[in-house]
Amino acid sequence: MASHHRILAAATVAFTALSASALAQAGCITTGFTPTLPAPPADDWADAQRLKLMQELRTPERVAAIRAEEYDPTPKFWAAAGLQAKDHPELERQITVAQKEAEKITLILKDFYARKRPNTADSSLSTVVSVPWHASYPSGHATQSMLTAFVLGAAVPSAAPALKHLAIDVAHGREIAGLHYASDTQAGFELARQIWDALDAACKPKALPKYHIAEFERDALPQIFQP
Repeated sequence: MASHHRILAAATVAFTALSASALAQAGCITTGFTPTLPAPPADDWADAQRLKLMQELRTPERVAAIRAEEYDPTPKFWAAAGLQAKDHPELERQITVAQKEAEKITLILKDFYARKRPNTADSSLSTVVSVPWHASYPSGHATQSMLTAFVLGAAVPSAAPALKHLAIDVAHGREIAGLHYASDTQAGFELARQIWDALDAACKPKALPKYHIAEFERDALPQIFQP
């Protein structure tokens, strides 16, 4: 336990030092924001064995979806919200800003934790898309997908449950593809929640007039997925 706290403290110091300049011009993240994630599991090889079992889920349809989501799954989120980006330029800008914030923060944390990709931990694990150049933990796809779900869900509250399920599906696809451990995914979801909480209110969309309701019922996902 003491070791775990030392790792968290070291990560906090590293993030604070590295992120000050990276986020200085962003204007959307609350001053002093420091994400807090648990250290990834120590045994990468053992964590990779679950992914080998998941290879049976690589159906042609699933692999096609994974490849479509490889670089930018955002269009799927617009579709799930029932919107077109061209009709909502301000909302599109807010999504882009949030995603860029998440990318900066995620890369800083990846660099700090320097976790090996699953196919490096176990060379017998194949992948269905190219392996990114950066480290594994936390998952960038999980972080950005869930954050996108939070942003679009704020604009279209009735679509929030479907958007969060889509984020989970996209992130799960990266595990099926052999690119991320399950613990990378969970850390990405938690990081998305922390970034959402840290976004300045001015950078978060209000419910679009057409979709505004005083209160909406949240889905039954675990609390970690709730903004």
